[in-house]
Amino acid sequence: MNRRTFLHLGLGMAALSAPGQTQARPPLRLTDLPDNTGDFGLARSLLEEGDYVAKIQGRLPPDLQGTLFRNGPGRFDRGAYRKQCILDGDGMIQAFRFAGDGKVRYSNRFIRTSKWKEEEASGSFEYATWTTNAPGGMLFNLGANVANQAGVSVWQRNGKLYAFDEYAKAHTLNPATLETLEEMSPGDVPATFAAHPKRDPVTGQWILFGLQMGPSTTLHLTILDGQDRLMQYRPFTLDKNYYVHDFFVSRNYIIVPLQPAIISVLGILAGTASVVDSMQWQPELGTTLLVFDRKNIAAEPIRLQADPVWMWHSFNAFETSDGEIVADFVGYDAPDHFLGENPAFFAIMRGIHLPFKNEGKIRRHRLNLASRKVRTEILHHGGHEFPQLFSEESMKEHQSGFAVIGNQPGYFPDGIARIDFKSGKRQEFHFGSGFYTGEPVIAPGRSGRKHWVLTLVYDSKMDRSFLGIFDAASIAAGPVCRIWLRHHSPLSFHGDFAPI
Repeated sequence: MNRRTFLHLGLGMAALSAPGQTQARPPLRLTDLPDNTGDFGLARSLLEEGDYVAKIQGRLPPDLQGTLFRNGPGRFDRGAYRKQCILDGDGMIQAFRFAGDGKVRYSNRFIRTSKWKEEEASGSFEYATWTTNAPGGMLFNLGANVANQAGVSVWQRNGKLYAFDEYAKAHTLNPATLETLEEMSPGDVPATFAAHPKRDPVTGQWILFGLQMGPSTTLHLTILDGQDRLMQYRPFTLDKNYYVHDFFVSRNYIIVPLQPAIISVLGILAGTASVVDSMQWQPELGTTLLVFDRKNIAAEPIRLQADPVWMWHSFNAFETSDGEIVADFVGYDAPDHFLGENPAFFAIMRGIHLPFKNEGKIRRHRLNLASRKVRTEILHHGGHEFPQLFSEESMKEHQSGFAVIGNQPGYFPDGIARIDFKSGKRQEFHFGSGFYTGEPVIAPGRSGRKHWVLTLVYDSKMDRSFLGIFDAASIAAGPVCRIWLRHHSPLSFHGDFAPI
């Protein structure tokens, strides 16, 4: 036994006995799962890569021209094993191409990460990912070698298509062919990146953040100009190992919400636990909001304390005339759908649709930098996720927002809502039980007079997926057309529309 192995064995024993350390979940063995485990299409791999003209039901808007790109986990199983969590899998890009000829061409392709290529060759899982350790136990997971799957979000910018994972480099792809080009760092900085950069519609800047775990956690902030040249970069050491998925950017500030989801890295380094196994919700800590000056991110940030709330995704942030920063988001009292002994996102991988208690409510932080106070209010109750708004309203006071709505067992929504933040009014459309809606991506019409909302929907009765196209002004009227795939689509997280 060499010294490194001995050291990690010692860390492993310490990790298993550490206070608050959750016992690691091993990868699921397919032979141990019920026969109906793969019946739910959102949690079933799509192994085939295709390129075909899709079937159109209804009237395709002639001014909808461009390409919708979507990203999410496309493969959950290899060899004898299955991922623990529906959020975890090899990234797969899907493209819906609207050429203005009355047809829609669909294609999908896996992102050729180093992990994907090696595991494709071996036919088995070789790497740990953020919810699932590699098969083989502690000795096969030493050193926190969490692989980049490039499977969370997709962005087109300056002729490049970027695929992001959690806290890794980006992968670039050819937008026309979906061919994977390289793993790289936007701005060529020594940073890791989260999946939710922000685009400034006025300056063209791209603002990115990421976290790098270790004995301490480093927050990386990067600002690129409109041509993706580096303007500012700052590494910032955090006082705890927080998990942060998204952040806020207003005209003059960057706000990073350090929610009280704390990661114990000891078990990860020792190979005894995945990142999520090592994460605990500690609401007694509250949420710390770090406020950075966009013009000088090297300056010391302002720290504000807020109520504990879990956030996957933000709507927007803007500054008011009386000096407040308003930050709107979807927030949960606790992440019981994701963390705990048997959360819904894990149970679904065993074919079990579990209920959960805490729904995603639309909330608003009001940050007063002069008084150093934060006031948080609930704007809309009920289940919401995947918030979106018109790109031109980003970083200024917004009127409209869109989100998926409805919590069927297992956490999954069945509808789309449009919310008016100024009047409080809302429009909703529900497809009904057994339909599962994805993030509403907003696409501008070529004429400039309309916007369209595109959502990828899984129909569990037909076991097929379709792209629903809504008039953004008339969500309650339902989709004007449906673009049917020949097959199901696994859970797809995020998308980006690139107009022609």
